[in-house]
Amino acid sequence: MFKPKEHKFDGTTKTEEWTKFRAFFTTAVGSRRMLDSQKLLMLLDLLDGEPKKIADRIAGDEYSTRSYTDVWHVLEEHYGGLIKAKKDALNRLETFPKIKAFTKENALEFASLLANIIRKYT
Repeated sequence: MFKPKEHKFDGTTKTEEWTKFRAFFTTAVGSRRMLDSQKLLMLLDLLDGEPKKIADRIAGDEYSTRSYTDVWHVLEEHYGGLIKAKKDALNRLETFPKIKAFTKENALEFASLLANIIRKYT
């Protein structure tokens, strides 16, 4: 059931949280048969902080299909876009502990990280 207060997005979390929020919203609201203006109003209601300011600035006073699409595009680019996802993946690789001696455990851990990145971003 749709419980907006439990699914707010304020932009303070990482890409994975945006991905969860986007999936929730798309399932709960985005796929419904309703006007895009209604979807935009619901989206705006579920945003806080920086994402809310960005979305309000883009939408302005125009609650239309174009505004809804533009808001999604900008939020996706800013919080979950491919560039951010690639930076997150690179950061995870760069911060992986240096492997000083080859062991089955550290090889599996690194392979798991790589498999997760490949699965997620390809």
